[in-house]
Amino acid sequence: MPAPTFNLGKNSYMTRAHKTSANKVTAWWDASQIYGYDETSLKRVKKNPDDPAKLEFFLGVGAVIWVVWQLGVAAGAGIGAGLPASWRLEFAAPLAFIAMSVPLIRDRAMLAAALASGVTVVATYGLPLRLSIPLAAVIGMGTGIFFSRKP
Repeated sequence: MPAPTFNLGKNSYMTRAHKTSANKVTAWWDASQIYGYDETSLKRVKKNPDDPAKLEFFLGVGAVIWVVWQLGVAAGAGIGAGLPASWRLEFAAPLAFIAMSVPLIRDRAMLAAALASGVTVVATYGLPLRLSIPLAAVIGMGTGIFFSRKP
């Protein structure tokens, strides 16, 4: 059975499909990360200046995001260029991953999984083909499942 459809003007759409339109206003500089812009929003923004979703709000938020992004890129390029070549930066990606993961630890199971995978990856560092990483992932998942079970 085909998916149910509806007609709007001359076009036919699937009812389960998300109806969007191309953002021709600001998507080139903000990558549309701050909102989902669809046909309804476009009409509402243009016709109702009192609407809280007016274009100025989105442009303001997008401008702040763009400026902060550019400052971060410039700071990273400047700091990176100033580091001595003797410093080995292979640790940068794992540190970034840790910095993003630590705030997500909310309960005992998450903490146990993080500790178990961390200890496993360090303890098995010498395995060939970097097998310490998938092994640590499996151990961490198993530990998390074990600690999340209710007694």
